[in-house]
Formats: sequence, structure tokens, C-alpha cells
Amino acid sequence: MEIIKRTCELCSMDATFLKANTDGLVHYYCEHHAPNGATRIGKSSSAISTYLPVISIYVSAVILSILLATMTGMWGAHMLMLYFMGFTFLTFGFFKVLDVSAFADGYQDYDIIAQKSRTYALLYPFIELLLAGLYLADIGGIYRDTFTLILMIVGSIGVFKKLQANEEIPCVCLGVVFKLPMTKVTLFENGLMSLMALSMLLMYLGG
Repeated sequence: MEIIKRTCELCSMDATFLKANTDGLVHYYCEHHAPNGATRIGKSSSAISTYLPVISIYVSAVILSILLATMTGMWGAHMLMLYFMGFTFLTFGFFKVLDVSAFADGYQDYDIIAQKSRTYALLYPFIELLLAGLYLADIGGIYRDTFTLILMIVGSIGVFKKLQANEEIPCVCLGVVFKLPMTKVTLFENGLMSLMALSMLLMYLGG
């Protein structure tokens, strides 16, 4: 028997609840938007399975960074961070450009700059791909790291505001290929990249 997958009527996430209204129509909701009295129609995913795509990307970035450092013989914290950020931006940017318009729609829901400029939302995936190239080729130095730090901090502000307001919306850090919820994990992602950019910036300034 074929299983029909439905999406929430209020967002693009998979529906795990349903509720029949007085009009006799059945309405479908995700866990975040389910109203009182809704009936669960499926088992919600565990945290690990939900974020498996993100975890896989970070693990892959670590492995590729180590392999590249081994091949080039250029070891050290600075080079490993360069490679890690390069591979991470490359992967995240790749998934976003698969459907730039849909990504921009979702990004405008929470990014403070994208909310005011759709052009910025449309360009963001290409900004990540550009940063990927700059990090992998080790070009830009202080200017690249300063720009990345500002970019990640600005992105974190929008995420933090949505989390503080308890707004449940999809995260488009991997575009619309994977349906991820906006949680503290999203904030952690931006925080990690901010910290690494800051660390490399301090390395340049210190020596």
C-alpha cells in the first residue's frame, strides 16, 4: 500500500498531526503547528535523525580537511580550519543553489537583512560558494575572516530573535532539499563558523 506523505498547512515540514474540523475537512499539521485536539499520525523523528544531514556534512568536512592536509603536508590548526570552513561553505552553498528562489523565500522569514532585501537572499548562496573558494584557496586573509564573522553574527541575530519569540519555522541552512526545523542547532551552526572565523582573524593579527 502506498503511503502518501503530506506537508503541514502552515509550513513546508512533514505533517505528523491531523484534525477534522466542524466542516468535515481534515487538516494536516507538523508538530510545531498542531492545534489542541489534533491526532498524531506518525512518529516524530529523533533529534539525531532529524539533523543527520547536517551532522554528515560536518563529519565529511572534518574528514576531507584531514585528507587534504595529509596530501599537501600543510598541517596546523590554521590550515585545518581553512579547509573545514571551505568544505562546509561549499556544501551548504551547493544545496542552497539547487533552488535559489525557494531558499530565498524561507530565508526571508528570519534573516534580518534578507527581510529587507530579497536580492540579498537570492545572492546569499553564491556568497557562501565564494567564501568556500576563498577559504580553500587561502585568499583574502583578514578581510575574508572579518566579512565571514560579520556575516555569521548577523545571521545569528535573526535566528536568535525567532527562537526567543518561540516561532516555529523551517530552517533553510540546507536550502529546501532537507526539511529542518529552526532550533538551537541552527544557532550553534552560525556560532561555530563565527568562532572559527574569529580564531583565524586573531591568528592573523597576532602574527
